[in-house]
Amino acid sequence: MLSVDLAFENFCHAALGDHFEVSYFNIEEAITIDCGSSRCLHYEFLHSPERQLSDSDIIVIWGDFTTSSVYVDDVLKHLVSKLKITETKAIDIYLKGLLLEECPDSILKKVLIVSSNLLPNAACQMSTRYRETATRLYSQAAAIIPRDPMSAAIAQIFRGNPTDVSCGVDAAFFLATQSATVGSADRIGFSFGRTAGPKSRLLRKWPVHRFTKALSRAASLPLYDIGWKSSGGDASLFYEKLEELRRCRLIVTDTYHCAINAMREGVPVICVGEGARHQFTTLGDKKKEFLFHAFMAQGLYAFSDNPQLIFSTHRVANEYLGNALDDTYAAQIRKNIEIAKSNQIIAFQSAIRKLVS
Repeated sequence: MLSVDLAFENFCHAALGDHFEVSYFNIEEAITIDCGSSRCLHYEFLHSPERQLSDSDIIVIWGDFTTSSVYVDDVLKHLVSKLKITETKAIDIYLKGLLLEECPDSILKKVLIVSSNLLPNAACQMSTRYRETATRLYSQAAAIIPRDPMSAAIAQIFRGNPTDVSCGVDAAFFLATQSATVGSADRIGFSFGRTAGPKSRLLRKWPVHRFTKALSRAASLPLYDIGWKSSGGDASLFYEKLEELRRCRLIVTDTYHCAINAMREGVPVICVGEGARHQFTTLGDKKKEFLFHAFMAQGLYAFSDNPQLIFSTHRVANEYLGNALDDTYAAQIRKNIEIAKSNQIIAFQSAIRKLVS
């Protein structure tokens, strides 16, 4: 996720000032991403973690589902397709590269797992090898700072105790806010790629689209399709999407990172998702629900399978619109996010002091 990668140095500056050097690693290949403004992110190919990481003072596993049990499925499909290797070899690359399976304890003790998500982890789906590797990594790591309270609870199970496990935020919240105002906030932006995307069944799609149109009528503002998913890994297009977000008075989306980027940019956002489904993949809706709950922003999270949204659409739309445009509520949510970010920085700093003492 590009916004997550771009946020890392900002997080380090906030936690460490200017006293650090960063090396990025990729388990697939060496790659350089042009981020615009003469800035690039270069990733070294991590082919021998026990040797390549041995001289590092701190090893950060940063963001997203990197250490979750279901991420292996995403990685496996990609590696098998791109590298033309067997599934067995792909699993080896994942466990040895991202979970540091063959690294000695001396390396694992320098690891900080930050802004991670373990929500999809289900005992019924875990392989013995994954469970043993994750347990060793989490029990040895210097600190664990997941991005949501439930992931923190799961991390404590892997760790075997609550020591040095605290709750943080999604890594993308540390991306620098684009403070410049672009145009006038004269429209409602929307982006649907999960609950109500193009491939969704009609019965899933219809309530969300009807709800969005009701918001537009209640606010007397036109709708604008942001198309957040199309930004992909293109940095210039990503920043264009941020500009589009800032041109909106309100964002309605079922896409996790669209919601986060709107929240960080200070644009009111209503997120929608299904409530009657467990999260067994990286794309489940529970991560969105937990995101809004963590900041006490439940009044901005709408369940697309809630009968009231389906049968009392206009009343529900007016209720959510009132919450979204309430300046006092918005200020409290922004404050809650800043407190959570500060807590993550403090936990990170504390772990580093223990490492270097």
